[in-house]
Amino acid sequence: MMKNKKDNKIIFALTVGISTMMALNTGITAYAESEDAVADTNIPSETVEQNVEAPVTEVQESAEQVVEQVQETTEAVDTAASSAEEMMTQMSETVTPDDGGTVAAPAVEALAQEVEQAQEEQLVENIQEASETVEEVSTQVEEAVVYDTTANEAAVETVEAVNEVVTTADNMAGLVEDTNAKADELVETIENTDDKDVARDTYTELETLVAQTQETVDQQQAYIDEMTQQYDDAKQALLEAEAKYEEAVNAAEGNVEEAENALVSAQETVENIESALEEAQDKLDYEKAAADAINDATLICDWANQRAYLKLLVVNYIIPQMEGEMIDPDTVVVKRPNSFDTQDYNYYSFTYTDSQGNEVTRFFNYDRADKKLSKNRYSNLGTSEQIVVYEKSQDEIEANNHLFDYYKGASFTRNELTSMANSGQLDVFVYEDADNNKTYWVREELNAAIERGEIVKTSDGYVFTQENEELAGTVVTEVVQAANSKVRGGEYIIDTSNAPDLETFLANADATADQYQALSSVVTDTKEAVESAQDEVDELKGAIGTLKNKHGNPVLKAVDALGVNDVATYLGIEVTQDQADVLNSMTVREAIAYLDAMLAGANAKVEEATATLNTLNEKLDEIALSLTGDEAIVADAMPGIEAPNAEVAGPEAVTDEDDSVVFIETAAVPMAAEVIAEDVIPATPAAPSDEAVAVAMTAIAPSDEAVAVAMTAIAPSDETLTADNMAVADAETAAQEVTIDQAALEMIAMTPVTETSVIGDVQLIGGATTIDDGEVILAAGIEMPQIEELNSIEAAIEETQTAQAQISDAVVPRAPKIIDDEASAKTAFPTTQNTQKKDLFWWWLLILAGAIAGSRDVSEKVKRVNER
Repeated sequence: MMKNKKDNKIIFALTVGISTMMALNTGITAYAESEDAVADTNIPSETVEQNVEAPVTEVQESAEQVVEQVQETTEAVDTAASSAEEMMTQMSETVTPDDGGTVAAPAVEALAQEVEQAQEEQLVENIQEASETVEEVSTQVEEAVVYDTTANEAAVETVEAVNEVVTTADNMAGLVEDTNAKADELVETIENTDDKDVARDTYTELETLVAQTQETVDQQQAYIDEMTQQYDDAKQALLEAEAKYEEAVNAAEGNVEEAENALVSAQETVENIESALEEAQDKLDYEKAAADAINDATLICDWANQRAYLKLLVVNYIIPQMEGEMIDPDTVVVKRPNSFDTQDYNYYSFTYTDSQGNEVTRFFNYDRADKKLSKNRYSNLGTSEQIVVYEKSQDEIEANNHLFDYYKGASFTRNELTSMANSGQLDVFVYEDADNNKTYWVREELNAAIERGEIVKTSDGYVFTQENEELAGTVVTEVVQAANSKVRGGEYIIDTSNAPDLETFLANADATADQYQALSSVVTDTKEAVESAQDEVDELKGAIGTLKNKHGNPVLKAVDALGVNDVATYLGIEVTQDQADVLNSMTVREAIAYLDAMLAGANAKVEEATATLNTLNEKLDEIALSLTGDEAIVADAMPGIEAPNAEVAGPEAVTDEDDSVVFIETAAVPMAAEVIAEDVIPATPAAPSDEAVAVAMTAIAPSDEAVAVAMTAIAPSDETLTADNMAVADAETAAQEVTIDQAALEMIAMTPVTETSVIGDVQLIGGATTIDDGEVILAAGIEMPQIEELNSIEAAIEETQTAQAQISDAVVPRAPKIIDDEASAKTAFPTTQNTQKKDLFWWWLLILAGAIAGSRDVSEKVKRVNER
């Protein structure tokens, strides 16, 4: 038995008391002691003080390390603030949104916005405040050390108090368990003896046993109450000290976190500036390279030189300006397709891939800056070194292609070609149909359409007539070559003789790029300073974390303060390394929660022991009542029911539980209490009288009548229910009266009758079931005795009630348990109910349920029997 108790104690400790393990700096490896090992709680106070002060010293040492780290962190943050201030000064003096060409200008503007935002967010000031915040940590840590000492002292008292409560609760549980076991034996003796003297002597012994146990339990309860109050007071002191400790540590951690957040924000700001600067530098460097390439070229009045300059200018300046992005000049493909007239139809194609991955082809041509229009397109071409660059449209290119198609295979001399060009024969026209398809005509094709009447010339140009219904009203326009040129008043791109933007670009690209490159070093220095400060803040966080670990769990330290070598020995359990790791990481509140759980577990034992002892006291009362032979009649046990009156007959109005009026049929018959059982046990029971039936029904409302019959069908023993043993039951219980629960009556009133059958001389409502040992029980109905048996109804009901009371109170008899020492009593556990008796109870419950299920309208059937 002691081994079982020890096993139970280990399980309880693992699931509830595990919190009292010490959160040691090293892993815990412990083994359960022998069954007889008992923790010694009487440790001298000086041992407690020595064990508590050791971890306090560690906390003080950790606090000193925190203070040292605060100084190092403050210096690093100050350095970051100084670097940030220098960076912002240089940025403000250098960055201007207008810097850079078309390609670089957006990036420079974005950089300027980042610098402005950093100023608005007070980058430098925030880092400086972070330094001040870190300095406050020293004071907060010193406060935490004071509260750590107080918390450890209070924790010792909580553990001592819980230890006393648990031990006393174990003692109480063991005492009550053994008392209950002994009481079971005495009760069994009383119930099984026919000797009244033996029964009374045994009762006296039982009464003494229970009284002595009650006295001891009362004393134990008083001590538990005292220790519980001590625990509550110590726990309150512990929680207050721990709260203040946590408040101080949390304030320190909050300051560190605030500084950390400030540095994280500063880092993001610096990184944003760095990223924007890199983008601006890349594009400024690109523009610098483009400007260098153009500046290295020299324009002269030479067609070859000017063609080369055109390509250089378009690739390095015009296309990037038009696209607004960097286009690698080495990837641009430049071609000069054939020109039909070698003059106005001239152009160059530039093919490249943009940043979106799209292939783009643009067409450009140039004129000398002093070119003039002339009737002869081949004259007055100019003598200037400077050029005018313009873009040609897709229609101009398609017009050139159409001339080659139309005159395919023809050959012309220079004079013929010049004549054709100057006379307008090489002019090309275009129109667009409803499907947006374009058609190109040379002058000769247009004239043919005019002669056919399809085209007519108007003030708006050439228009299709109704001769061509499909194109009627469509306008035909001339494709003008070099439409964007300066001489034609077009939107040319650059006139190098007057290009201030180009000149500014070429003059400033180098210097601007160099200035922005110089900013890289100060931004890099600031970024590194902020990162270094962050590293120091992380070190400070770690130092505070070490301080918290050294503070650890005062509750677990208090266990060690009791003088136990290891906590597992204190609990009497064995733990694995994994379990030890979990224990080492517990918080104070978790440990207190487990102490509360241990206390609750002890109180549960106390409650169970108290309940068991109360049950014994109640059993004493029942036994005392049964031994007097004069059990009182409970006439008012059921609301709305009164005992039958011999002198009153007829309906009586009473109220049930829901205050509705119920009429009860009464009869002038003798009260059952007036019949003495010893005077009415004949060898052969007398035939029942009609009054007996009436008596059985007097206390039952019409809707509840079935209960009385149901109760008569329940045999009080394991014997098969027969007319003979029912008669015996009549005599044995004649002096008793039934009390019926109103809720059961209401349930009966709502239960329908299943079926009716007849077995021998007994009418059965519902059905009967025979179990394995031959006993007959009612599975879904009630036996209805014939009229000659109804006289025994009341007696059978009373005996059934007595049998049920015995069943519900019965427990398994146990062998006497000797409490030979305090250790045995301390580890005792409450009694275990006899499952065999519980099973018998459930059989009776099943019988009653079956009876109720088939009992509706039974009163009508009884009434019909009486009328026979």
